[in-house]
Amino acid sequence: MINIEINDRQIMDFFRTSPKRAEWAMSEALKMAGGHIRKDLKIYIESGLSEMTPLHPVTVAGKKGKASPLYNLAKAISFKYGRRKGVQQVRIGWIKKGLPVIVRRALYGRRQRVTEKIRSMFHYRGYHLRKATKMLTTPARPALDVFWKKKKAEIPRYVEKRFFQKFFSKGRARLRF
Repeated sequence: MINIEINDRQIMDFFRTSPKRAEWAMSEALKMAGGHIRKDLKIYIESGLSEMTPLHPVTVAGKKGKASPLYNLAKAISFKYGRRKGVQQVRIGWIKKGLPVIVRRALYGRRQRVTEKIRSMFHYRGYHLRKATKMLTTPARPALDVFWKKKKAEIPRYVEKRFFQKFFSKGRARLRF
């Protein structure tokens, strides 16, 4: 998880002078940032950039249709806006229940015992394991660290820009029938 604080005197002045409007504008800015960064993270994961260890041929052979093997992992990325101890925040990443186990295995590596089921899957995909092979190792792919290092400087400027855009807009969009 990455924490980014925006310390802008001008934004703080708006929070003092018109707190409700500033709070609304900040919530909208954070939601926009969440959607924007989520989309960038999806593209980053799907592309399997050079920072990551290449996928094993068995993983590539197991893809369904034209989707990349990392497609399902990227598809599960989402964002959630909320408050924690009175502070507005947006969480970006794999926040669905049960998914972090899959993410940990894919991004941080794993060592697992070879079972008959795994052995038959490898055989079915055209890669035969030796009888002496007892363990498989999935290498760590810490691609998220590289992604966040690139995005960290960009996020405060994006949120600040969207805050001022929303704060000085005509107001909340209301549907009238």
